[in-house]
Amino acid sequence: MSQQRNIKIIGMIPAYNCAHLLKKAYEQVPKEYFDDIIVVDDGSTDDTFTVAKTLP
Repeated sequence: MSQQRNIKIIGMIPAYNCAHLLKKAYEQVPKEYFDDIIVVDDGSTDDTFTVAKTLP
């Protein structure tokens, strides 16, 4: 009997004060390899959080 595993692959983008780069970095992630992509904002003082919220 063959068993199939349902494994979810999640990518992570660490972010700190990189609002000006975040969208481009996100667009360069090869989405065909990941089920989800998480942006982790480490207390940025710029608009990193705002930009991250606009990403799909």
